[in-house]
Amino acid sequence: MRDEQCAPNHPRQNQRRALSDTRQARAGGSLCVVPTFRGRVQVTYSGAQASERGEPQAPPLTAQLRYDPGTRVLDIAFSQPLERFRTVSVNLLEGIAGTDGAPLKPWKLTFTLGG
Repeated sequence: MRDEQCAPNHPRQNQRRALSDTRQARAGGSLCVVPTFRGRVQVTYSGAQASERGEPQAPPLTAQLRYDPGTRVLDIAFSQPLERFRTVSVNLLEGIAGTDGAPLKPWKLTFTLGG
C-alpha cells in the first residue's frame, strides 16, 4: 500500500543540516524510506582535500546510522568529533527504497567544518 503522504524521491533542501557539535548530521523530510540504508550510506572526508594537504589518503571516518520511521529522519552519529577545517561528504547510494518500493535517486550532501 502506498503512503499518500510521501514526497518525491529526494530530501527537501531546507530539511538537511549538520549539527554544531561535530558528531551528528541529520537528513530528513517527507520521503518514506524503508530501512534499506545498511551498506548504502557512505560518509567520508574529502580525498581531494587530503591530497592538497600532502596526505596519502583522507583520514578514516566512522559513523553509526539510525533511521526513525516515525519522523522519517536518518541520524548519522560520528564515532569521533569531526576534524576542523575538513570537508565531509554523505552519499546515499543506489539501492535505498521507499515504502512504496520506488528507488531513491543517489544523493550527496557535502559540508565543510570551520574552526
